[in-house]
Amino acid sequence: MKVFVRLIGPVAIKLGFNEKELEVPGGTKLEGLFRLLKVEPVLPMIITRNGKSIEPEDKLQSGDRIVIAHVYSGG
Repeated sequence: MKVFVRLIGPVAIKLGFNEKELEVPGGTKLEGLFRLLKVEPVLPMIITRNGKSIEPEDKLQSGDRIVIAHVYSGG
């Protein structure tokens, strides 16, 4: 199944892309997507699916739009 992934901030720089459509196996969860992308969730991140929060145990669905961004602030 295909999912659309958008990366924001340092994770985009590290992985070398901002947006990409990926083919993932059916039943893939957020943890599996991280393994596929080779992302270590060591920093706090904001992750959404189709504009809403997603739980690590939720299975991805074909056509999902996943956005991953490290938490940051400014002043």
